This record gives sequence, structure tokens and C-alpha cells, in this order.
Amino acid sequence: MITTATPYLVKLPGRAGFYFQRKVPADLVRPIGQRLWRWKAGNTLTEARKAVVEGLNKTDVLIAQHRGEVTPALLKHIDENLTPDPLTVITRDFKEVDGQEVEVTVEDQLTPQDLYPRFSEEAAQRLVERQEGKGRKAEDLVNLAARLKQPAPSTKRTWMAYISKAMSVVNRQCIDEFTEDDARKYRDHLIDTCGGNTTKSRIRSVKGLFNVAKDEGWIKTNPFDCISLRCIKTKATAAARHEAVSPEMRELLRVYQDESDSNRRFSEKIRNGIQ
Repeated sequence: MITTATPYLVKLPGRAGFYFQRKVPADLVRPIGQRLWRWKAGNTLTEARKAVVEGLNKTDVLIAQHRGEVTPALLKHIDENLTPDPLTVITRDFKEVDGQEVEVTVEDQLTPQDLYPRFSEEAAQRLVERQEGKGRKAEDLVNLAARLKQPAPSTKRTWMAYISKAMSVVNRQCIDEFTEDDARKYRDHLIDTCGGNTTKSRIRSVKGLFNVAKDEGWIKTNPFDCISLRCIKTKATAAARHEAVSPEMRELLRVYQDESDSNRRFSEKIRNGIQ
């Protein structure tokens, strides 16, 4: 065996390409049933180096699962492999009907600890809920949106501030707990504390984040779909205010302005004359 400058990569005598290799932790050798993880990572060194990250993540997940530890690697693995109903297992079997074997569908219901046997009952339940897309917090959603959209750091901070405030206003901890009533309550809070334009801007941002959650299967519907931004009044622009004034009134205002300018110039002449 020949080691390389890249950790976890080796070349095996008589075999082409490069192999990922990592020792199984001593306390897990017996339950895992082997002392070494090893598989082909790629034919070229460049290809193999890219596969090292995936290999480390995969073995980190195995370590966490066998130790019964909730780690970032395990949570990331669950987030990338969401399942609507992880506790339901559907298999095919054969059943004799009228002397003939007929293929039938068999549905088995598991418990959380069937999926995560080395975790406590409470931890296993939380992992199953996460696998279903439940129990995600605002930070989880912002991190996901940032990974997908690659915004500027300042934009990510703004997203975090807006959605954290929305969750705080309605006293919610998890994204899937947020309801249409909560969306209305957040809208009313913004109307009471911000201008119309600011209210619309913040609702658009938070709604966009919930769209990401919906697209990823964390929630079934976006609670902000019930909010109509057209109903939120904003300050009129200068052009709109101008259009709202009748032509007759604009003429009166112009005459008044001309008279005011004339009076001001007359007053200035008097003051200059006195001086």
C-alpha cells in the first residue's frame, strides 16, 4: 500500500486508481464489524480528492449513528434525505389466492427507535421529525436558503433578522409551527411599527424564505400565501400626489407661490435699503 500527500487516500498494489481509507474508531470495531473503511475514490488524484469529502461525511454519519450521537454530519445527512413518512415501510410479498400466488403490497409501521436504535426515545423521535421536515428552526432555513441562493453576507444577515423577528412576534420555535394566523399577526405587527413600504419588503423576504421551506418539503403550504400586499397602504410618491391635485388647485398654488416669491424679493429689497 502506498500513501499519498492527501490524507485518507492510498494506492493499492496491483490496483488502478486511488482508494479512500479511514480507520474505524476502536469503540465501534465490534458493532460495525470491521477495522477499516476502504473503497475506490477515483481513477485520478483530482477525482479522488473530491471524493474524500463525501467519504468523510459518510463515515462521520456512520460513527454518529453507531454511537447514538446527534452531530452536524448526521443532521446534514438527514436534511439531504427527507422522507414524507419514514416510519412506513412498503414491501412486496406473495399471497395464495384461489390456489394461485398473487403479489401483494405489505405495509409495516416502524417506531422511531427502529430507525435509530442507538438513540434515546426522545432523540429518535426528534430525528424522525427532522427527517419528515419538521422541527426546523429559523437558522436552519436561512442556512439552507443561503446555500441555494448564494447571497451576499449582508443579505443573509438581513434574512436572519427578518425571520427571527417573525418567529419571535408569534412565539414560534419551528418553521412547521408557523400558521396563516401567525402570518397575519406578523403583518399587523409590521403595520403598527413600520411604514407601508417597509412592511411589504419584509413580508416579501420572509415569504420567500418560506417558499424555500415549501420547495424542500419542510412544509406543505406557505402561510404567507394568505397575505395580499395590495391591501397594505403605502405613502404616495411625489408624482402620485401631484396627480391627485386638480388642475385648478395647481394653478392656485402656482399663483400663490409666485406671490410668495414676489413678496420675499420685496422684503429683501427693503431690508437691504435699510442697511
